[in-house]
Amino acid sequence: MTTIGNQDGIAAAINRLRTLDPGGTKPNRNPDDLGTWGAWDKLERTLQILADDHDEQADDRPPNPVAPTVFECGVFVAGGAGSNETDPTGNGDSGGDYSGRPWTPEQACDAFKRSGYPCALVQLYREQGAAYMAAGRARGMRVGLWDAWPSADRARLALSFGPDAYCPQAETAQGADCIAAIEAAYAADPKLPLAIVTNMQPSRTLADFDERMHACNVTAMPEAYANENAEWSSDPRGFVDALVDECYSRGYVNVVPVLGCYWGWTVAQYGMQPDEAFYPYLAETMQHAELS
Repeated sequence: MTTIGNQDGIAAAINRLRTLDPGGTKPNRNPDDLGTWGAWDKLERTLQILADDHDEQADDRPPNPVAPTVFECGVFVAGGAGSNETDPTGNGDSGGDYSGRPWTPEQACDAFKRSGYPCALVQLYREQGAAYMAAGRARGMRVGLWDAWPSADRARLALSFGPDAYCPQAETAQGADCIAAIEAAYAADPKLPLAIVTNMQPSRTLADFDERMHACNVTAMPEAYANENAEWSSDPRGFVDALVDECYSRGYVNVVPVLGCYWGWTVAQYGMQPDEAFYPYLAETMQHAELS
């Protein structure tokens, strides 16, 4: 039995019927009293119940995802425009990179741990990425790799380093490359926690993007960079909530927002609660205040 899914068309069709025949709906109906509902309102309820019950019995649903504990709460370590000239896939450049920071990898990981972050994601093939991975693991942290230039080959390259998680970037025009990377990683190791760090553009423009992410049990990590979005700079928590809600509405089971904590911004400005999972995104000049 085939899953109907969230593109069932029920609400859209009923709304058109309500427009054609307004007498069939009761805008001020009592949700707890079906006697106050119009015919179209009752029909929508009936169809939705039937569709939901059908999907509960469907045999083509993907397996329930395993909670990816590596994404509980952690730090997203930015690579910056620094040296990674040994990158074998042609994405090398030169510059200060991690070495321009006031902390060594060991000092940074000590600060992460003291601030309550048991996990980190460091950028694939950056100058001190291996040092961050080694320092984090030596302190009992779970350390994964993220990649700004995803592809199937780079996914396999990332997995060759034995990360605790893999997270390709899914920003504007990267949807197809991200799909290739995620599916290659999932094929290589179905048990490895996978995530995407995303500005949501691939989800909004590629019809099957989210479906293919769900098939690989991907955690969504929306980029809640309120410090880069003028319309949300006065309401950073609202930006987080809007992106998280969108991810849930698209069917993601696990959603962990990434907070822009650079240009003088800190975690505190986002109003996160102690029981919420999130990753601050730290730039090249990371300071302890950004973690608090």
